[in-house]
Amino acid sequence: MKLRILSVLLVTLATFSSAAANADPVDVVSPSEAPADAVKVDISKMKFSPSTLDIAAGTVVVWTNHDAVPHNVYLPAPIQVVGQMLRAGQSLALKFNEPGDYSYICSPHPYMKGKVTVKAK
Repeated sequence: MKLRILSVLLVTLATFSSAAANADPVDVVSPSEAPADAVKVDISKMKFSPSTLDIAAGTVVVWTNHDAVPHNVYLPAPIQVVGQMLRAGQSLALKFNEPGDYSYICSPHPYMKGKVTVKAK
């Protein structure tokens, strides 16, 4: 009986630990592993295009820089995602797990702004 209770307790703890590990509102994903249906955002002419997105939770968004000037994607606190500086042809992929509004900028060029609105599935 004690062994069974211990087994149930361990399975429950593992489930909660796994859920907590997957609870990040936004995950960085390797651009090469982004799904075919990922939403694409071009960085071109010092703008994000499109600059606003409406997506479902679980969607991956891929930003690709087409400018000669390096850019990044910066989501401020409380999320605090600072993408690496992307040179021409490089990409950043983020998976949005939780509903909400996620505004972002290019930190060296803060006039470059965008927003991702995530809806529940």
